Amino acid sequence: MKDIERELRKCRRSLSICGISVIALGLWCVAKAVLNSILNQTVLDTMLNKISFNKLPLLKSESETITFTVYLASALVLVFELGLRVYVGLTAISESHGTKRRPVYIVLTVIIDGLILISLLPSVISTIFSRGFLLTKIASLLLDITSFAVLTELAVNAIKLRIYLKRFEAAAVSAPGTDVSGQEV
Repeated sequence: MKDIERELRKCRRSLSICGISVIALGLWCVAKAVLNSILNQTVLDTMLNKISFNKLPLLKSESETITFTVYLASALVLVFELGLRVYVGLTAISESHGTKRRPVYIVLTVIIDGLILISLLPSVISTIFSRGFLLTKIASLLLDITSFAVLTELAVNAIKLRIYLKRFEAAAVSAPGTDVSGQEV
């Protein structure tokens, strides 16, 4: 019974820390994307100047509309990603404090983790064959790897917490006078 309680405390602590980390890394990803868009605005302008409709050069107002649309779509994707990460982080923190939560956040964690894993291969290739801004690419790659590791740790601890809670409840039924929530009394 003491072993299960110790493992429960350990899982709860790790789950809480991972939840906070997921939120912090989500904020950092948004900041990184905003900074990249500000620094790479000339690249977008160059690409838009090469676009033509019906063999006519792109007019300035159309270029501005397309630029605005690209930035708006990017902002919506960033807000959605940050919203998912905040939801996952806050739900993990909540569950670490003893609130019974649905497993939706664990599924979302695995999905986000899978998407990060898929994006890691192009990031690694880009970093290997990079000619300029190598330190920036390495830092971005390390951020993605850290985010992947934290999300993996969160999912593992959430599943372990549920397993230990079931074991604790089963042990508590056989030992009267214990709190079945797994919280310290």
